[in-house]
Order: sequence, then structure tokens, then C-alpha cells
Amino acid sequence: MVKSWKEKEKQLTEWLNKVVDFWKAFRRSRALRGEAVEDVMWGPISVELKTRKNWPPKYVLSWLEQARTNAEKRVPIVVVHGDYMRMGDQLVIMTLQGLVDVVNKAKRSL
Repeated sequence: MVKSWKEKEKQLTEWLNKVVDFWKAFRRSRALRGEAVEDVMWGPISVELKTRKNWPPKYVLSWLEQARTNAEKRVPIVVVHGDYMRMGDQLVIMTLQGLVDVVNKAKRSL
């Protein structure tokens, strides 16, 4: 039986290789759980893929929808700041397509 999270790693790697042609994505994790290696290596980005049945929570979706509404033609992101976090340690929430759009736009501007 194929584990769904391993199948998602394969799907993600294939998708990244279709939508960005200048960074090759490689699956790094191949065995069962517990490997001390990134799931996908994608150019300078190290991807750790997490699959959850009940993710994301509805409030996170509403945050992202608010960002989309206000973004006009820019890429929407949500920055989540916890009390006492140092500036720069916050989490960024965006769609994967949004990240791909930023990467492709940056490549075109070089």
C-alpha cells in the first residue's frame, strides 16, 4: 500500500518541475518515516511536506481570503506573528501557486 504522504511528495515534485523550468525539483525522502532529510529539494528551497486531513483551519483560510481581497494584482501572503517572536521569525502563509508566481516573476526580471 502506497502511503498518501509519499504519493503527495511525488505529485508535488512532478508539479514543481512542470510549473518552473529553471529549478529542478528532486524527491529526497525515499524510505519510511524518520529520515533526517528534506522531502523535496527545489533549487534553493528545502521543502518539508506535511499532509493533514483537517488542514488548514477555517480561520487560516479566512486570513488568506482577506489577503487575496486586499492584494489587487500582487501576491497575497499572511504573516503570522506570535507574542514575543523576534522580527523575521514569523511564519508566512501563502498558496504554493503564489510562491511559484513569485519565483517565475523573479526569474523573468533577471
